[in-house]
Amino acid sequence: MACTPTRIELSNSATTTVQVTVASWESGDPELTVTLEVDGLSIDETAATSSGVATIAIAAVSASNNAIYDATIQINSNRPATAEVLVTETNVAQAVGITIDDSDVTYCAPSAGGGGSGTVTSVGLNVPGGFTVVGTNPITTSGTFEITSALSGIIKADGAATFSGDAALNDLDGVVISLPVAKQVLYYNGTDWRNVSLTSGDIPSLDASKITSGTFDNARIAESNVTQYASSIDLNDLGDVNIATGAGNDGDLVYFNNSGGAGDKFKGVARSSIGLSEFDNDLPAVQDSYLMLIEAPSDKTYIIDGRVAAGRTVTNFYAKTASGTCTATLKNVTDATTIGTISVTSTGGSAASLSNTAVTENERLSIEISSNSSSADLELVVEYTQ
Repeated sequence: MACTPTRIELSNSATTTVQVTVASWESGDPELTVTLEVDGLSIDETAATSSGVATIAIAAVSASNNAIYDATIQINSNRPATAEVLVTETNVAQAVGITIDDSDVTYCAPSAGGGGSGTVTSVGLNVPGGFTVVGTNPITTSGTFEITSALSGIIKADGAATFSGDAALNDLDGVVISLPVAKQVLYYNGTDWRNVSLTSGDIPSLDASKITSGTFDNARIAESNVTQYASSIDLNDLGDVNIATGAGNDGDLVYFNNSGGAGDKFKGVARSSIGLSEFDNDLPAVQDSYLMLIEAPSDKTYIIDGRVAAGRTVTNFYAKTASGTCTATLKNVTDATTIGTISVTSTGGSAASLSNTAVTENERLSIEISSNSSSADLELVVEYTQ
């Protein structure tokens, strides 16, 4: 361990033996006490001399490499001499020799007689993963260690080639990591790098040529990007549509042809050939009704529809008088069947039940009044769907 005047080197990895030689001591003089104090390291050690030499063992100190602390060396109660302590890292215990007189440190050197060249019996070197010692290891006489590494990029001060743990990136200068979560990125905020979750505002504008896969949501496609091609699209360009025959004039229609094969599901219908049969079961049900008002009803049959234009189903039969009572019976004249019967009063009401409600095209409907008892202003309503 090298030594400079007024500087003592102490190890932070092993015990350092400090030997203090009092230059003014002569054979026959009484032995002395030597005190070494380093306030910054909480060191206050005293040892008695033997033949003018005091030996003080200092355990490994807790300080960083190359840290320097003020120190004093005092003989008996004389004025302390000032000195410095330099903290170093060593692999084995070191002995540092210091020669002083009664008032000051005059020089220092290793207690074994100072530095120089020579040979060793066995000195080995251990290196962390990723590094290799080239040549002889251990050295048993003399030589120089050479270290190589295949590592690239950033290597931590402890020699590790990789980082680990949530906050490992904090080992890098200018990086502040706090409670990271999945899919976060490092984002420079103008002062340092921090972990953040990206928002849409953090994504820069991209040229459309960068999008090479996937499907756009409808909301991402502008209407103008679709309508610009409308004029060049014909109905026949759509799947299962065949307008080639049967239509093409004003008023013509396209309808779903359930029996058509592939490419022929939707067909054109010429206006001149349109009939209800073309749309059987395709049109929604239409609700309508007959209304008949008889001021002075008589016991007789009244025709409500002499020729039904299209098939329909009776859904309700209602009757009411302003005064008096009678019986009203709704009938299918063509089939000679009764659909419903009501005992009519001024309260009004519907038939309790209906039967034979299906009426086909061209059939006749009537209402038969009977048991009339001074009835007046008779209202009759027949509701149906078709």
